[in-house]
Amino acid sequence: MIDLEFTPVAAMVARNATLFASVAALTMGSAAYAYCIISAPRPRAQFSLGRLEEFELERAVLLYQKVNDRLQDIRDEERQTQQGLRARYQHRKRVRRIKKFAGTDPNRLIHQMPPSTAETRDQPLEAVPNIPDETAWFSILGVSRSATIDEVKQAYKMKIKQNHPDRVQEMSPSFQELAEAETKKLNAAYQEALLSLQSV
Repeated sequence: MIDLEFTPVAAMVARNATLFASVAALTMGSAAYAYCIISAPRPRAQFSLGRLEEFELERAVLLYQKVNDRLQDIRDEERQTQQGLRARYQHRKRVRRIKKFAGTDPNRLIHQMPPSTAETRDQPLEAVPNIPDETAWFSILGVSRSATIDEVKQAYKMKIKQNHPDRVQEMSPSFQELAEAETKKLNAAYQEALLSLQSV
């Protein structure tokens, strides 16, 4: 009876012997691996306070340099802005002076001449030889007597551009009247020049 019961157990063990051997080997390998891990010396983490301080110091120096560069940029921008504002202020001051001068009556300006000029005005002038006639067309247009028609046209265009009333539109009425009179004089001189040159 004992032999009959033992036989199926032995047969089962014989059939699964490889499985039991594999499980036993796996268990022993796991135990050996766990023992190796437990018994192996653990490397200690090396922490250097000096290295950390050096790193923080480098970061602080870089941050300081960036802040210093930015402050320098801000100072440069401020200096440029101040120079621009100063130049703008001086320009506006000059424009105000010119506008004030342009709005002044020319007769008042003549009466406000310095005393040295007023004294010399009363003295008799010496005779200057060969003064051209100021009413002659060539004198008004600023060309020679022997000028060609093209030279006369060119001189007329230049002079009329300089003395046109539209250029003194924002100035005092005295300047406007002066420009109109000069334009009429130039037109008359130009007509006279064309007539005299065409007749030659």
